[in-house]
Amino acid sequence: MKNLKSLLCLALLFFFHFSQAQQTVGVNTHGVAGTPISLIKNMGAQWARVSIHWSEIEKTPNNYDFSWTDYMLKDLKVRGMKVLFILYGTPAHWSSNGKENGLPNTNAWKKYVYTVAKRYGNQVDAWEVWNEPNLREFFDGTTRDYVFWILKPASRILRAQTPNIPIAAPGITHIYKAEPRKFLKDMKRYGADKDFDILSYHLYSASKPIDFQRRLYLSNHFKYSVLKVVQDAKMMDKPFWLTEYGCDETETGSESANANCLYEMTKILQSQSWVKGFFIYSIVDDPRYDQQFRWGLLRPNFSPKPAVSRLKPLF
Repeated sequence: MKNLKSLLCLALLFFFHFSQAQQTVGVNTHGVAGTPISLIKNMGAQWARVSIHWSEIEKTPNNYDFSWTDYMLKDLKVRGMKVLFILYGTPAHWSSNGKENGLPNTNAWKKYVYTVAKRYGNQVDAWEVWNEPNLREFFDGTTRDYVFWILKPASRILRAQTPNIPIAAPGITHIYKAEPRKFLKDMKRYGADKDFDILSYHLYSASKPIDFQRRLYLSNHFKYSVLKVVQDAKMMDKPFWLTEYGCDETETGSESANANCLYEMTKILQSQSWVKGFFIYSIVDDPRYDQQFRWGLLRPNFSPKPAVSRLKPLF
């Protein structure tokens, strides 16, 4: 009996580590390249979620500047990272409201997606179509607008140009006022589940792991968990990636507390077999917002915080 228990424990331990190995581990890197990428790669991250906005690439109509994007993607590949590339951010001259969250000119959007797909089809490992379209801050339109104006045109182009590269969508946030449950159910109703391969989602929880756990997979009658939202939308058949989660040092109180917060949240994610991937937000603190929030794994000078060494054993 003792030997049987030992074998069972070993089997469970093997299963846990095997499950961990199957999860995609990434970091939101924005446009960072160089040594910071090596630091997160050494920590155990395999993927970089890259957000070079369309508005940064096409600053004037029909003139694309890919100089930094070329350099960044080449650097990521040299360092052995996989890339999740976000297609997002309407240039003012193509926007319905003159801002990045505006509905883009249809032809300009299609041209941009086509151009990026042709240029980077051999360097990108997954595409993500837009960012948090259920928040007005990031998309000044309806769910229907997102599906028919943004996702479907992009999906047709990406699948034609890069048929072997998966598409992630919609990257919605689990803020209740943004109605993620309604957004996903409406997407399903519009047939949009056929236009992407990976369900991407964002979850923040005031940097409290217990709240994160509740919002991720525990639910009650009034506030639905992420898992409940996905189940109700009948999208459990798609791989689920949490493409943004993290802890804010201005709320946890210190770098060491932030490291513990991220460690606990990551262990929660690793315990859920339906979560196939997760991306920490983010690689580095933005010095412009130092007094408002500090989400980074690295300080503004790119030196690692305690979270880097704290997380490494998990990966």
